[in-house]
Amino acid sequence: ATDAKIYSFTANQPLISSMPTAVSNSVTINTGASLTIGPAGSATLTSLINNGTLNLGSDATGIASLIVDDYSGNGVENIQMYLTGGGNESNYPYHYISSPVQSLSADVFVSGPERSWDLMAYYEDLAGISQHEGWVAWDGYDYSIGDYPENPRTFDNLVPGEGYNVYFYEPSVVKTFGGNLNTSDETEQLSYTGEEDNSEAKGWNLLGNPFSSGLDWDAIAESLPGAGEIENAIYFTRNNVWVSYVGGVGTPGDVTGNIPPMQGFFVKTNTTGQSLTLPLAARVHSTQNRYKGDGKAIPLIRLKLENNKYSDETVIRLDDKAGPAFDVNLDARKFDKSGFRAGLWTVNGPVSYSINSIPFPENETEIRAGINISESGTYRISASQLQEVSDYNVFLTDKYTGTTINLRNTPSLSFTASKGVTEDRFVIRITSLFAVAGPEITDLKETRFNVYTTRGFINIQTLSDEWDGRSGSVEVSDMFGRTISRTDDTEFRKSSLIQVPAAGPQGVYFVIMKSGVMRHVGRVVVKE
Repeated sequence: ATDAKIYSFTANQPLISSMPTAVSNSVTINTGASLTIGPAGSATLTSLINNGTLNLGSDATGIASLIVDDYSGNGVENIQMYLTGGGNESNYPYHYISSPVQSLSADVFVSGPERSWDLMAYYEDLAGISQHEGWVAWDGYDYSIGDYPENPRTFDNLVPGEGYNVYFYEPSVVKTFGGNLNTSDETEQLSYTGEEDNSEAKGWNLLGNPFSSGLDWDAIAESLPGAGEIENAIYFTRNNVWVSYVGGVGTPGDVTGNIPPMQGFFVKTNTTGQSLTLPLAARVHSTQNRYKGDGKAIPLIRLKLENNKYSDETVIRLDDKAGPAFDVNLDARKFDKSGFRAGLWTVNGPVSYSINSIPFPENETEIRAGINISESGTYRISASQLQEVSDYNVFLTDKYTGTTINLRNTPSLSFTASKGVTEDRFVIRITSLFAVAGPEITDLKETRFNVYTTRGFINIQTLSDEWDGRSGSVEVSDMFGRTISRTDDTEFRKSSLIQVPAAGPQGVYFVIMKSGVMRHVGRVVVKE
């Protein structure tokens, strides 16, 4: 190595590098030399001239990530793809895959001692009442009819930018292949053959990351059409479990918009004639921070359904930009409600959601939850995450048993259920702590009062003429809606300060001022 950041290799000095991260302008691998990026490694290069051997590793711990703007040379590549297999009829671990090279033969997967009989592509136009009807194997076998059609569709190569599905009978397989790395933008024409706009079964397209590095989906979603032609969510399987991601939120919670190398994923279009570009500019390494903006936490309620074998999650996101119907920028559908595992989703009209974005409720809102139970038995639904929703109570009701819990102080509800799908048993009710009872008017304008703490007291300074001279009450409640103190016959005057003891432990408290039909709620943080 001639420099700590630049790696050049000669025939007399072959060097294997598995550095976790390397950055360079240009690298040449000379004849007889090799460069290896291990499964946990990554490198960013302006150009790579390979006259020797390039090794990109993959195993159970991860996959190598290489960002290169220009790739050339007459050397060889050993690109590894690690895939788990085996399983049984209740858990066949299929994988969505893609090609990082310009030409990848299907023979890599369907020949040799460890071969797959289940390498398949997805054809949107073959989907009828279900999006699962579009699968066709490389040799033309149509999975929806369980046979070979009269005019079978076959494929010999994996096309960059398109996704594929593969399964191996062996517990784990490492496939190794070579080829020229893709170093140009990839534009995919999306298929939509539905007769009605926004058909549930139509418009699903299986794409694939065409690069040897990660791909930042958020950077791609920013350039999508704004009228819902292409939805912002992506979907794929991980460990044979469906996952989804949209707008900074994933299910399960550790899912991000960083699409790994050689990963296939579904997107949905709702109109014909759409295309989607996977650009070089969106390439990232998995170790990079892919989030944009100010980094504020997203208000959300994450619910988890589980027993001792299976689990699934769904998210309710609170965002004033969300609408009452499906929002292509913030919502993600529940791709699969059937199968052999437990499933959880929310329902609004004809759409089932894995990520359901709703406006902040002014008072309260109710959302139905659907479940799929693969085996009769005991399950539980829990609030695995309540983030930035301190102004709300979240109630879960089991309509079959009549049980209601507040997920803030009782984080899980256990129940027994029979095998099958139901969407009329569970209801989530989100209630604002500022909810108005009867004809009262809530004044939420912060300019009405200045509420702050000093030396063990909560101070209330009247600022507005509307409240000046009025009499009423001051109530302090905690984040669960429990009353801490209440003072009646209080006079609100701009010339005087109201003080009440800051009783209770440190935390967030709400101060409610009432006078007739007028009501103002302030929030204050009490520190010990």
